[in-house]
Amino acid sequence: MAGMRVDFTTIAWDGWANELPARFKVARDGGQQVRLIELGPGWVEPEWCEKGHAGYVVSGTYVQDVEDATWMMRPGQGFILPPGTRHRSRNTGSLACVIFLVDLGELPTAGMAAAASATATVG
Repeated sequence: MAGMRVDFTTIAWDGWANELPARFKVARDGGQQVRLIELGPGWVEPEWCEKGHAGYVVSGTYVQDVEDATWMMRPGQGFILPPGTRHRSRNTGSLACVIFLVDLGELPTAGMAAAASATATVG
């Protein structure tokens, strides 16, 4: 197969395992994965991540703490985090923020077990 089309409107939202105010939709095709993530107001990623991501801010106020820097981002802005770059996501706004995320390198495993039912299938 030469790829897949992803219709996020047909994928159910799934919450994070620890009940933080965040939810996501996941689509996978082989070793590739994209996600649509919604972070509630005041949300802070509990642990630092070193997986690679490329992302685009769809709506809201999004903050990415990257090693020794803080990136304040608004809709229309994006980012690239190569694997091994220490980072953590936050939402400092009063409304939810939505981020489109492409996972680079190995697929993340934390919090993904519950995502199996929300994963799009190739078709």
